[in-house]
Amino acid sequence: MKQVDAYADAYNREITDKSVAGLKASSSKLMKREDIKRRIAELQKETSDAHGITVDSIIEDLKEAQKLAKEEGQVAAMVNAIKEKARMAGVQPAEKHDININGGLAFTINPVTNKK
Repeated sequence: MKQVDAYADAYNREITDKSVAGLKASSSKLMKREDIKRRIAELQKETSDAHGITVDSIIEDLKEAQKLAKEEGQVAAMVNAIKEKARMAGVQPAEKHDININGGLAFTINPVTNKK
């Protein structure tokens, strides 16, 4: 759910072409509050704990997806799994890389800072 949708639901507001800018501004303002950030983190932790979801478990699932994609010759799916594993682990290349495989599949890996 997008934050503007959550705001509209919480405050019983209708999202229209006219109201969307104001709702976005109000929801953005709320998202900057520390108490709101804390509560969202608590709810996310409760959900992940209830379902046994951890970064490690997600990375393991992505490893399996990568293996299956490789076995099936699905290069794009394999690359996406690799990129997502890197994002989840908080590591990606420090510089942008443009990669072309067999003259057909092309993709870009953009830099992000290491979140560790």
